[in-house]
Amino acid sequence: MLVGGVKDEMAIFLAPEDKVWERTLLEDELRARVSAVAGLSTDRVLETYRHIFPAATAADRLISILSDSNFRLRSITLAERKAAQARAPVWLYSFDWETPVFGGKLKAFHALDVPFVFETIDVVGATDRGDVAHDLSRRIAATWTAFARTGKPDNEAIPHWPAYGASERATLVLNHECRVEKDYGREARLLWKEIAGV
Repeated sequence: MLVGGVKDEMAIFLAPEDKVWERTLLEDELRARVSAVAGLSTDRVLETYRHIFPAATAADRLISILSDSNFRLRSITLAERKAAQARAPVWLYSFDWETPVFGGKLKAFHALDVPFVFETIDVVGATDRGDVAHDLSRRIAATWTAFARTGKPDNEAIPHWPAYGASERATLVLNHECRVEKDYGREARLLWKEIAGV
């Protein structure tokens, strides 16, 4: 099983909000939004994301916070549970490439990875259709094709991608350069696992 998501899943869902789109969201507005999902842990969440993204605007931190709490936590939990069954391997990925369209405000938004998988980025307006995007699309398509063909995603287009397990937590990060990281996003993972009680 391949499990993963896009780094800034919530960017597209929050885009209609002027204060997010224009990056004018205020800190107290961020606190109110985070409080709705983090409750008594709001201060810890705000402090953690301020530490992880010290130069980010409040709007960008809101995108990251809600992406992790609403999407990334679920992908990690699914990968953990599948790996714990020890019946078949699971591989975890994170699509981190940020599109430059719309001045980069959509970042790595929900479903941006889909046209990369099918090498259809020229059909949609989600990328600049540049060399970097095409190279990444070729790498991702080769990886998904290898998985479909052999049951394993390893191929020459990416570094060796170990199956996900509780000790290493190997994650393939898809970006300008593809790399495998151990326990990618650990600080946010531990925070949301504790808050959600999973």
